[in-house]
Amino acid sequence: MWTSLLKNLPWRSLLLAVVINAFLIGLYYLGYKSGHENATRDGDKAVSELQSAFDTYKTEQATLENAALRAWAKRYQDQVAAGHQAEASYLEQIAQLES
Repeated sequence: MWTSLLKNLPWRSLLLAVVINAFLIGLYYLGYKSGHENATRDGDKAVSELQSAFDTYKTEQATLENAALRAWAKRYQDQVAAGHQAEASYLEQIAQLES
């Protein structure tokens, strides 16, 4: 009974379907693996480029902030020197008026 049913099955079509499915599954996994590797590589490259750009930006920003702080310090020192000069002039005028 079972043997006649097994003999009547379309073995060539079944084997062809199994081979095609195995090929497609293998192709899918191969594509998935290489796609994952490509995405990882591209992602790492993009992260490294962004990190480099960010580091450059931070360096430029630090340089600009340093220049601004130096300018403020110079302005402060100029104001202190002007204050000392004004005080000296004031004290000199006081001394002249007292004598």
